[in-house]
Amino acid sequence: MIPTRDRTGRRQDESGMSTAEYAVGVVGACTIAGALVHLGGSDWFIDLIREIFSRALDPRFLVDLLGLGDAPRIKHGP
Repeated sequence: MIPTRDRTGRRQDESGMSTAEYAVGVVGACTIAGALVHLGGSDWFIDLIREIFSRALDPRFLVDLLGLGDAPRIKHGP
């Protein structure tokens, strides 16, 4: 925090964001949201997300990913 003086000469610190900084943050967030909405409407993006989730939820992929494919099997039952 950098202490500054206002018009009356009183000290005030510059903590927090000013209105201009909020405006830049809002414009940046809206730009990212707009890009995601644009991408979300395209077929290749939907297919990509579907493939990511189907692979992530596939038990065989998880076993291969974690390197448990060569792990010794535990027998259950007699």
